[in-house]
Amino acid sequence: ALNNLQSTFQGFGHVNSENVFKVCDEPHPVLIKDMLQHCVLGHLDDAYKVMAHLWRLGYSAEDIITIMFRVCKNHDMHEWLKLEFIK
Repeated sequence: ALNNLQSTFQGFGHVNSENVFKVCDEPHPVLIKDMLQHCVLGHLDDAYKVMAHLWRLGYSAEDIITIMFRVCKNHDMHEWLKLEFIK
């Protein structure tokens, strides 16, 4: 984690969440959270647009699912719904 912060500062001169996620090469959790919220609300077309955007950015399915799992555990929704998403 410390190496990632050092790399972020060296590369960008400023440490913020956007720059850290660029260095770590993981999908930004805010995008994943938005995608999950679209699903919860039944806006599947909007959720798909976020997923397609992440895919076009070059993230692998494994990267997206890993962050989705992490975000889903802390997302504000019913517990049974979290379990359905995690399945």
